[in-house]
Parts: sequence; C-alpha cells; structure tokens
Amino acid sequence: MRKLLTVGLVLFLALPMTAQETEETDASFVNPELIDPYSEDAGEFLDLDLMEVYGWKAYQAYQDGDYEESAKYYLAYLNYNTDDGGTIYNLACCYGLMGNAELAGKYLIRSVKAGFEDLEHISNDPDFNPVRSSEGFSSIMDSLISIAAEEKAKEGQTVFIPSDAYFKSHVHFPADFETDKSYTLLVGLHGWGAKPENFVQLWYRFGDNPDFIYVAPQAPYAFELADMGYSWDTWIPDDSVKRYDLGLRTEQYVLNVVDHFKNTYKIDNVFLTGFSQGGGYTYYIGLRNPDVFAGIMPLGGWLADEWLGEGVLEEAKDLPVFIGHGEKDMRVEFEGAKKAYKMLKKLKYDVTFFTFDGGHSVPEEECKALVEWMINKR
Repeated sequence: MRKLLTVGLVLFLALPMTAQETEETDASFVNPELIDPYSEDAGEFLDLDLMEVYGWKAYQAYQDGDYEESAKYYLAYLNYNTDDGGTIYNLACCYGLMGNAELAGKYLIRSVKAGFEDLEHISNDPDFNPVRSSEGFSSIMDSLISIAAEEKAKEGQTVFIPSDAYFKSHVHFPADFETDKSYTLLVGLHGWGAKPENFVQLWYRFGDNPDFIYVAPQAPYAFELADMGYSWDTWIPDDSVKRYDLGLRTEQYVLNVVDHFKNTYKIDNVFLTGFSQGGGYTYYIGLRNPDVFAGIMPLGGWLADEWLGEGVLEEAKDLPVFIGHGEKDMRVEFEGAKKAYKMLKKLKYDVTFFTFDGGHSVPEEECKALVEWMINKR
C-alpha cells in the first residue's frame, strides 16, 4: 500500500473530456443544474466523515484480503476527494492484488498524477506482483521510472543536517484532573504517516473516565500523504553513522516528552505504547531505558533486536511488556510478534501477548486490555 508522495510527474493520458463524457460524468456524480443552492440540505455532504464512512472500511477490507470490497470503498471515498494520490495508489494496489493489470496500471498513473511519487516503493510493492510481468504494466513502470529519474536529477544533491526543533504533542487529562494529585503518564507513538491528533483519540477507546494522562507526540519527520503525515525516522541512504544517530535523536526526543510532563505535573509512573512504526520505536526506546518506564506496550509493531545494542535485552528483563497484534495483520507480520513474545519469554521477561481477530489496527478490545494490564503493573 501507499508510501510517500509530493510533486506531480506524469503528463500523459490527460485528455480533455468530450461533451458526451462531461454529460455522463454529471449524471453519474453531481449535476450542478440539479442543485438548489438555497436548500438547507445542499451542503450536508460536508458533514460526512470520509474516513469513518469509507476510508477505514476500505482499509479493513484490504487487511482482510477482500480486495474487491476494498476497491469499492476506495472508489466511494475518492468521489469526495479526487486528488488524494495516496488513496488512488491504494486502489491501484487492490487491482494489482486482484490480478487486473489494466486497472492497476490505470490507477497507478492517476496516483502519480495526483502526487504519489515514491517509485522505489512502487517498484518493490508486493501488491503488484500478480500483474508485474504483464506487458502493459511493465511499460507503465518503465515510463514512470524514466520520468522520476528526470525529475530527481533536477533536484540536485541532498545533504542531511541535524538541528533542534520544537514539536507539538496532543494530550488528554482525566475528567477530574487536579494539579496537586499524582497521575500515571501514558505516552503513545503514532504509526508511520499518521498524526498525533488522530492517535490521541485512542483515549476514547480506553474505557470510561481514564484516570491517567495520555500524550501523543508528533513524530519529527514530515511528508505529505492526502495531507501531512509524520515518521519517527527518515531514510538517509548509504550512511550508517547518520542512520544510527537518527535513532538516538528520536529516542532522546521521546525522553524529552517524558521529562516535560514529569517536570510539569506530578507523575508517579510512565508507560510507553505505540502502533506500527511507533510500536517498533516503543520496543527500541523502552528496552533501552527500562529505568524510565513502568512498562511498554508495542501494538502492531516489530522487535528488531539488532537495533538495541549489545546486552540491552539482558539488562531490561525486569521491564514488563504487553505485545498486541492482529492475527490477520498483512502490514507487520503476526509471526514477528509471536517471535518477539517467545524471545522475551525465554529471557524470563514478564510479557503478555494479546491477539485479536483482525488486521493492522488498534481495536477497542485491545485498548481496554492494554489499560487493564497497565493498571495491574503500576
């Protein structure tokens, strides 16, 4: 599925509509001649939550392997948001998985025209494996790669320079919050390409009246999807020293978030959770700082023990761990979560493995189990 996007690239297949096609488009979608601008109901479509009505259903159907159903919901979503390159790309992926090379190529071109330009990701995305050998699809890929190379050459060389900056966090406090009372702090790291203002809304899945402070910091590296999204790291090619430094800087940033709240409020315990990429960094930051956290809860994430450093797993074995993962997760493999659980169990960790019948998501049942576990550990 989708990754980065920015500049528009492809200029072909942008033919003007005929009068008949324009008439058919108006009839199929919205004919301005049929709109009463004075009607109180004329703008009701503006109240539609696209992600709630279409987006999440499309995503869930994709996770469940029902690509035809997913394509239906993506098409419905795109009726209201026609220039969302990331979603058009997801639609192309659905056609790729269905083995429809013609439609996969058609919507892939449309996604790039709408701003999706991560050609390296497209070239390696397994969603297109069923159609990659098709002559028509191969021709499209060759054209996209050629154009991308030309555009890349115009950008000049890239230099990465470290710098300090301020980043926002979104916070929920208990309903009866009192400044002179001690509270548990839960820090939540959102997934790749997501935003803190969305991840902080897990608050409403934690159950009635959570009695802890929940903060979702914004990851430091921004890029555009349908709108702005964020990542906990960025790709620095062919420089292992900078990539190592990148992880250390992200680790220090999250610790700065913890320090800010401990210095501002009365905090008795700190827990760390995160989803997907945020789940991977939950393992990384938590295991490297077991004295800071009362427990960590990686959700839909992965444990890359080669990240951690020599002896880290042994030194952190007193840190309680809650692993949450969907059994049908197609983005971060469920088997990886099982492997992490077995590894930590073998090392005598206090580790809980919570699974659910679903894909790459954070359902309410998992959130409530997480809170119950956290209450028992603090």
